[in-house]
Amino acid sequence: MVTKFFLYYLFPENSVVLKASVDEKVCVFCTRWKSNRINELKNILEQDLGTDDERHEVEFLISRLVDDDKNDISITVPSSILVIEKDRQGKKLCEFDGMIIYLNRKNNQVIFLEAKNTTNSPFFAKKCLGDKLKKLNIPFTEDSVEIRNYDAMLKISI
Repeated sequence: MVTKFFLYYLFPENSVVLKASVDEKVCVFCTRWKSNRINELKNILEQDLGTDDERHEVEFLISRLVDDDKNDISITVPSSILVIEKDRQGKKLCEFDGMIIYLNRKNNQVIFLEAKNTTNSPFFAKKCLGDKLKKLNIPFTEDSVEIRNYDAMLKISI
């Protein structure tokens, strides 16, 4: 519930729905230590549930955590984050493929993820993520969106 409250203000007061993807019981978890987060996500994947795309989103989330060099507390969101238009309840404005929120960091506290289970173009995920951020008026520069294989991520400071 606290995560949804935070996201409500992060996404200019639009409603937010967390939709479980791979594991219908796990939308959000808060943990200390990088290895605990990674193990929690691997346990979700071991259940062999979800579509190929949903599993790819969790795998991308794991890869971002593996690359992180800090062992601090985070809120990890291994689910779809649906942002609903404020004035048109029920109409999806955009959807993020996962998110990491670092509670104690001074910068880059939020990481948005756009996972594309494709081999078409590495820039497609970057464009999709950028379009979503523009819809929400979240400031960023095109150069700050990182491409990883065919996926994209953006770290922002709040």
